[in-house]
Amino acid sequence: MINRLMAVFTCATIVYAIYQEVVEHGSITVLSFLEVLALICIAIYSYTIIIQKSDILEISEDRVLDAIKKSTETSRVLNELIENLPCAVTVVSPNYQLLRINKEVTKLTAVSQEDSNGKKCYDVFGTGQICENCPVQKTLKSKEIHRNVKREITRLDKEIYIEQTAIPIFKEDGRLKYVFEIILDVTEKVQSEKETKQLFTQMIGAFSTLIDKRDSATGKHSLAVMEIAIGIGKQLGLSSQLMEEISIAALLHDVGKIGIPEILLNKPDQLTNEEYFLIQQHSRIGYDAIKNIKQLENIAEYILHHHEKFDGTGYPAKIKGEEIPLVSRILSIADVFEAITADRVYRPAIPLEQALVVMYSGKGNFFDPVLLNAFFNYLIIENKDVESILAKVIDRLSSGAKTLQSQSNSTFHQNIKQ
Repeated sequence: MINRLMAVFTCATIVYAIYQEVVEHGSITVLSFLEVLALICIAIYSYTIIIQKSDILEISEDRVLDAIKKSTETSRVLNELIENLPCAVTVVSPNYQLLRINKEVTKLTAVSQEDSNGKKCYDVFGTGQICENCPVQKTLKSKEIHRNVKREITRLDKEIYIEQTAIPIFKEDGRLKYVFEIILDVTEKVQSEKETKQLFTQMIGAFSTLIDKRDSATGKHSLAVMEIAIGIGKQLGLSSQLMEEISIAALLHDVGKIGIPEILLNKPDQLTNEEYFLIQQHSRIGYDAIKNIKQLENIAEYILHHHEKFDGTGYPAKIKGEEIPLVSRILSIADVFEAITADRVYRPAIPLEQALVVMYSGKGNFFDPVLLNAFFNYLIIENKDVESILAKVIDRLSSGAKTLQSQSNSTFHQNIKQ
């Protein structure tokens, strides 16, 4: 409106100038006429520009107002959407401030929007420090989506498990605006998985007990093998998943003996070559028995190869070195040591020093040397006398006591019924 008044004022000024020229001279000279004409052109151009700018400004103002209205409406819809989502949602700033939480978060944690607004998320929901494996922290660093499955927390005097998914939201210039975090209560799912896993473990334990009872000579052999194998795994710093697989494989490594006649398993005399061949089938029988159970696919492979030797002279596939699965190589060490240090119907347990001779003599040919070192470290932790005995054994073997090593190999081949 003001712009239009300025245009009118400019035109009025030009008209007044023409009037003054006529009053003073009675007419308009050519020069004056040209001057007035120039003023008129300027007035018309100015009027046009002013009017156009006025129209543009008015249009721009309308667009800004429209954008504000739309932005406000979008914000309102977004807030309503966040508030009414059927899962817990938090909006976290780049400096970990809680910008918003919805009512599902309040249900889950008893923390209200008023209590959380502007506070650090780890102060409200944690211990004052950024939580371990925090997906929000990972998203802030990588600007990618991150998920933390089944993090255990405690709220409202009860233990719950949540699954967090952190999603980055960006500004137009590409900078991170905030992190949108979706939280699912997976307590029932986790508890169900725990119960199923516990039942599965109990069944494996019961099954291994049944196997050992069938072979009266071994007693609690499988449990003892599991303890040694776990000890080796800890020395190697293996993952929790591998440690779990080691436990199950150790308990089931002799499951195939169900298919071997008891008369052979409990025979007090030395086996014939034919009988030993039949005993060797237990690894294949065990593999065939469980290979089609999805949860035990890996375990079946470990059982199949737990009698392979590092130099390729074992059975059933005669594979060597790292071709043999890691867990199978661990089981091989644990199985042999437990077998020679326990009483059997066909021989008594051999003394610790002789057992260490047998084990050390197998380094690099029967056993993986790295794993065998881990085994010795485990034994030293379990029995303080092992270190000095082992040092003496190594010294004797290194000094050329070939007879001792030959005797140990004979013990391995002839006196272990496995």
